[in-house]
Amino acid sequence: MQILGGYVIATPTKLGPADLPHPLWTISPCLLPDLPGPSYGDWFTDRTHAEAVLKTTGVEADLLAVGIEEALANDLRADRADWWARNPALAISPGGKRETSVDEPGADDFFQLLDQQLPLPPDAETLGYELVGLETDFTFHSWHCFPFAAERRALGVTLAPNGLLADHGDALRVLDLIREEPPYEVPWTVATLAVVGK
Repeated sequence: MQILGGYVIATPTKLGPADLPHPLWTISPCLLPDLPGPSYGDWFTDRTHAEAVLKTTGVEADLLAVGIEEALANDLRADRADWWARNPALAISPGGKRETSVDEPGADDFFQLLDQQLPLPPDAETLGYELVGLETDFTFHSWHCFPFAAERRALGVTLAPNGLLADHGDALRVLDLIREEPPYEVPWTVATLAVVGK
């Protein structure tokens, strides 16, 4: 079952490697234009707040609901806790300070909706699946930021015209590959991107 993680203000972008379809959908700030977001991390956990920010800023963008398969969400929570235990000096708290506490500051807020195991909203229209790494400050890093073209071809995985994977099984195969040889050591998962409010 897909469970809701949060909401991201996004728009198709023309940024990213030339071998990708453009414009493409992503939730990675590395590839997105400068868009409004929460004060910490990359997703809002309150849809009403996200919609208010989108309306008051007047940006031409959409609101995406981001889902994660239940088992993958549990993995992400466990992987993040393990990463924090091994790298407390690298993580940054919501106040922007480096922390050394046992329980990672910000984690409960970030995982709030995932922990509630809510389904995606009824008006969510799935766009596809993106492989993302969870950065030290709870922002997302897309797999498109790295040269995976050869690996995509080897797996026989084809991107949809919007730059996402259309098949969740393909996304899981890519996730296995990334977990075997991550571009760098942060937790990775498959995010379901779905537009809401249309």
